Amino acid sequence: MVRKKTKMPQEQTLQGAGSSGRIRTGEKFNKGLQVFLEWIHIGLLFATFYPVAYMILMDRDDRLILPIFLAGFVILLPAAGARIAIRFVKSFFLYALVCALLCVLTFQVSGWIGRAFGFTAEIMTGYRISVLIQTILVMIESIYVRLRENSRARALKENDYTWTDREFLLERPIYPMLVWYVVLYLISRNFDCRTGCDIAVVCFLLYAAAACLHRHLADTERYIGLLSYVKQLPVRRIRMIGTGFVLTFLLTAGISAALPAAATAGIRTYRDLRKWAAERDQKEEIDWEGDPLELRYNEDPFDELFRGQRMPRVPEWVDQLVRALGMVFLAGAGVVVLRIFWRFLADFRDTQEENGDISVSLDEDVIEKIAKPARAKRLAGDERERIRRRYRREIRRRRKERPAPSETPTQIETAAGLAGTAEGQELHVLYEKARYG
Repeated sequence: MVRKKTKMPQEQTLQGAGSSGRIRTGEKFNKGLQVFLEWIHIGLLFATFYPVAYMILMDRDDRLILPIFLAGFVILLPAAGARIAIRFVKSFFLYALVCALLCVLTFQVSGWIGRAFGFTAEIMTGYRISVLIQTILVMIESIYVRLRENSRARALKENDYTWTDREFLLERPIYPMLVWYVVLYLISRNFDCRTGCDIAVVCFLLYAAAACLHRHLADTERYIGLLSYVKQLPVRRIRMIGTGFVLTFLLTAGISAALPAAATAGIRTYRDLRKWAAERDQKEEIDWEGDPLELRYNEDPFDELFRGQRMPRVPEWVDQLVRALGMVFLAGAGVVVLRIFWRFLADFRDTQEENGDISVSLDEDVIEKIAKPARAKRLAGDERERIRRRYRREIRRRRKERPAPSETPTQIETAAGLAGTAEGQELHVLYEKARYG
């Protein structure tokens, strides 16, 4: 009987070099796509903050709202730099140096972008300050993410079931952040800004697509990880079919939402709260020139009450005591802050390796010297050794051949002729006492 060999398609199995190479390539592609979505969502969020602050100004220029929004994507530069640095840098001070260089670079690049868009001096100042604040927030959030991952790996290593996961707003695109774009749309409509409404609609669609795709990729990798024990698992097909279905759904949903939004953009109703606030301020103005009710006081009404009264002088020892207590409090607070900062540096130095293990900074070994035995113990050891020597000499004197290793003390004494004698009984008791203590 001839057995016919069947060849399994390489994309359907986890066995084989070619298949494992393609699987690793697909996994790397998904990881890279997730990282890209985690970066781009920061730009979609932060790029809309400064336009909101600008559109509520009384003397705004509607032509600059779109350039201000596009210029806000400069935050992607420090966001990518901070994410890369927090992954490979081990020392906190080196990470702080990298962050400082990123702040300087972002400040310079934002100046070039502002001049290219023709921003005025006031808009340029606000734009640079906004970008700098956003950069600091991204860098601090990266530190928290690293500490969280180190804590996660340490909890897995120590089987700590009390550990709880934490999720940060800037870590990945999440659905609750879509509320911000709804708020942006309402603000734009109430401040008569058509460009702001368009930005809110477009960012809403892009952010929703990024959140949906990121969620799908994370769930797919988690599902494949749970089924890693299954042989011949079609990993490549799972990724391709699932990602293709999600992309098709996002494209269809995006077109279905974008077409009605574009068609109804011309019939939006706007109102300007700035004009309403200006009209209200004009109506509430009061003429203080006549001052018919004499509401303006030229003198302090409490001056006459305290006039002529002298406050008692505080004793010198009270002043010194308060100063000493203040110094003690500041010293204690400084010690607490230093301990917290030292603990933070230790947690920051712990890095997660590629295989998921955690490399922990170990403390120095404590070397303890063994104390010398007391004089009584030395004397007791010498007495036992003296009894053993006496026992060996007596056996060698009475017995010509060497005892076998398997013989017991009773057999040795019997062969030597000591068994049953008073001397042999005394020597046997002493030897057993020296042997077993």
